[in-house]
This record gives sequence, C-alpha cells and structure tokens, in this order.
Amino acid sequence: MIILFLIILLIVLAGIFVMWASRLPGGLTLDLGNGTLYEFELVWALLAILLVGAAMALVWAALMDSGQGVINNTFQLIGLPRVNWFGNEDVVLYSLAIISLWS
Repeated sequence: MIILFLIILLIVLAGIFVMWASRLPGGLTLDLGNGTLYEFELVWALLAILLVGAAMALVWAALMDSGQGVINNTFQLIGLPRVNWFGNEDVVLYSLAIISLWS
C-alpha cells in the first residue's frame, strides 16, 4: 500500500510541477501547435485532482487500519482499546465525519 501511495504522490507532484513550470515566463515550451500545451496541462490537472482523493483515501486507510493503524497503535500505547474504524456500526459515521472535515 505504501508503494501505491508513493506512486500516486509522485504523479500528483509531477502534475503540480508541470502546471507550475508552464506558468513561468519562458517555462515549459511544449506547444506543438493549436493548443496542445493546454490539453497537456488539462490532463495533468485532472490527474492531480483525481489522484489527490485516492492518495488521501490511502492515507486515512493506513491511519485508521484496525490492525496496525497509527491511530490504533497510539491508542494502545496510552492504554485505550483498539477501534475498528470502518467495521463497527457505532464508529463508522464518526470516522467518515472526521475524514470529511479534514478534506
């Protein structure tokens, strides 16, 4: 899961770099005629938008993993019981609310 997260992060950062570099004076000169640069930027922008949501979902899944999640490990260190964040009916709405408030 970490490798997938790193791949998504790399793609998002590359997309952000391409969009940023194309805005610089004399920046990326990928104009192959008739708006090709715009279409290239649009593809990277859409990839960045879509993959940010996927990356965020992977991060929250890793944080709230019922077995080895960072939050559950922290709870265990301070003496609290582990929580099944997405499997317990009483907790899942609060978990989704926390994720929604973050984004």
